Amino acid sequence: MLHQAFLVGTSYELSIYVEITVDLFETINNRFYQSSSIDKFITMIYGEIQSNGDFRFISAGHPLPLIFSNEYNRIVNIDNLNLVNYPPIGTLPSESDIDGKVPKSILGYKKRYSVNTLNVMGHGDILVLFTDGFSEQKDGQQNYIAERLEEQLKISKHKSAKDIFKDVKEDFINYRGTPDDDATMIFIRKI
Repeated sequence: MLHQAFLVGTSYELSIYVEITVDLFETINNRFYQSSSIDKFITMIYGEIQSNGDFRFISAGHPLPLIFSNEYNRIVNIDNLNLVNYPPIGTLPSESDIDGKVPKSILGYKKRYSVNTLNVMGHGDILVLFTDGFSEQKDGQQNYIAERLEEQLKISKHKSAKDIFKDVKEDFINYRGTPDDDATMIFIRKI
């Protein structure tokens, strides 16, 4: 359902505004809030990379991106950049929705989405997007992101994004075994 709503919404917004706006996310969030139960929600991240290296994104309950710096040969800390990570889609109505306050939300209201911007793409830098299956497992075992990812990126950083993915996937499975939660990762490397 989300996939179809997002495809229709992006097509509409691109034809009218020539960009994706936060209004699309507000509409999708409010529709899912009105039509789903509290235990059914969706985490999502949507982003666009500009030609100057800016990564503009909205995150709804999804882990924030990581940046592996080729220059510093490590994952750089972006926590202090005041990035906003909103609740998962469908869990809270927007405080800006005219109809959102009827009926009352016992958990409160979500602030209006805003777009985060990171300048991440220096030569050889790697932008990493991932699901929580890499950092949180239901059985409480290893956190691959904290314990292994940086070392694997140091080894693979000169390869293509496709080969970095293959190396990380192999290392993850060797380290962790079969995950008990979804484990999806995307690598974008600036050449």
